[in-house]
Amino acid sequence: MNSCVISQDAPKKERNYQADNIRFILIVLVVFGHVIETFSGPVKSIIYRIIYSFHMPAFLFLSGCFAHFSPKKMLKRLVFPYVVFQVIYLQFEGLLNPENLVLIQFTTPFHLLWYLFALIVYYFSIPALDVSSRRSMLLIVGIGCLCSVLIGRDMNVGYFLSLSRIVVFFPFFIGGYYCRKIGLQSIQGVFQKRKKECLAILVVLIAALEFYFAKTNTPAKAFYGAFSYYKEKENGDMLTRILFLCCALFWIVFLFLAVPNKQIPVISKMGSNTMAVYLLHGLVRMVLLKFEVLHYSEGINFLLAAGIVAAIMVLLNTRWVTTLFRKLF
Repeated sequence: MNSCVISQDAPKKERNYQADNIRFILIVLVVFGHVIETFSGPVKSIIYRIIYSFHMPAFLFLSGCFAHFSPKKMLKRLVFPYVVFQVIYLQFEGLLNPENLVLIQFTTPFHLLWYLFALIVYYFSIPALDVSSRRSMLLIVGIGCLCSVLIGRDMNVGYFLSLSRIVVFFPFFIGGYYCRKIGLQSIQGVFQKRKKECLAILVVLIAALEFYFAKTNTPAKAFYGAFSYYKEKENGDMLTRILFLCCALFWIVFLFLAVPNKQIPVISKMGSNTMAVYLLHGLVRMVLLKFEVLHYSEGINFLLAAGIVAAIMVLLNTRWVTTLFRKLF
């Protein structure tokens, strides 16, 4: 999609190659995270937790940076693919597990489709959130952060309508949207003046938070933002949510400072065509889970996972796949 982070190749017009390069990094992490999710191990747990501490907030921040309110495009690029792939995933789940009764429904997004559902809500809310005053922007982001922390105290939120995740990740989307309105390059310019110092500080802050999560055995599930704190201990608490928001923010700033704003062969191209990869790789994950493909030692599983991720990235970036998705969505 041209207007959101799950993008398709767009007509060339002053393309933001930094965004494409960041998208590439994030989509690789999404796929890798879902593949290694199918096996267990101590090293896997560490890597998995680090990935989930920032990759979806960063994706949503990028989505906000390129968001525009256009109902026609939103229906084609968000609502239509959500409906289509909700049916595909539910049918595929029924095929893999015929013993389970799988009903077609659209109010509880299937696994990774929560992201599309959240974008639908965010995009349609843009007119109500489109303010010009920086003070108003800061107030809305602040309220969003407060709600992100407090929603975990509601025992009734969960996968239904992706309500919990929509509230938890809202500050990142709207933050990206407002950064674009203010001028992303001007904001980056403030940090660029002391780039090395800023990067060093960010590395220290990120390392400290990731070390804290490891030391306290914080499970990656605490970063899903899917359930109440009280439903399971693994869902974390208010302190964990606050630190998660901070960690993700530091990672986002780090990516925008560290990733070059220039065209990189293969990487930039793949970063501009992430929609097919995002929507289709989940089917591979389901097969890996069903047949326990990665059942070897952790080291071998990682090697196989890397190969699977590379194959997914290459195969789903072939011309016929990207052309098909561009025509359909």
